[in-house]
Amino acid sequence: MSLITSNKDSLNAVVLSGVCRRLVHLTMDDNMSIKIASLRTLGNIVSGADQMTQVVLNVGALPCLYSGLQHESPTVRREASWIVSNIMAGNQHQIQRAIVANFIPILVNMMKNDEFELKKEAAFAICNATLNGDQKQLMYDSHSISEDILLDLRLLPPHGILFFQSLS
Repeated sequence: MSLITSNKDSLNAVVLSGVCRRLVHLTMDDNMSIKIASLRTLGNIVSGADQMTQVVLNVGALPCLYSGLQHESPTVRREASWIVSNIMAGNQHQIQRAIVANFIPILVNMMKNDEFELKKEAAFAICNATLNGDQKQLMYDSHSISEDILLDLRLLPPHGILFFQSLS
């Protein structure tokens, strides 16, 4: 399924088929292959248009992603943070839903404590929120992140570095 959704032409057909709810459910499967494949497929979907991201949010993905961000497997955490990063790259309503679901503290924790690649994924998610969020969301993000994390600018994509430098 993740191969089918990697093609933008077939992505819309997959979303319209109604499979997103089942994919979200499969992210909680005990079988790691199924869990990772369903996360990868959802990641492909939310990397599309905001409307596709909204479908994934509407079928209840946030609690499953919250769980995925805290999973023992680095692969599951990476896939979940990639999805969250794409949600945070969406519209302000989608960003707000991620903030209300309490993703920022988990992402900050990942930036502090995880291996470099996962720190980078978490940083991208937060930076996407800063790029696309409204003023209130920007202030929430900036106040949630400690200076010691910001000092490690190698974690941040270029737009994130510019944003956090403008706060100084």
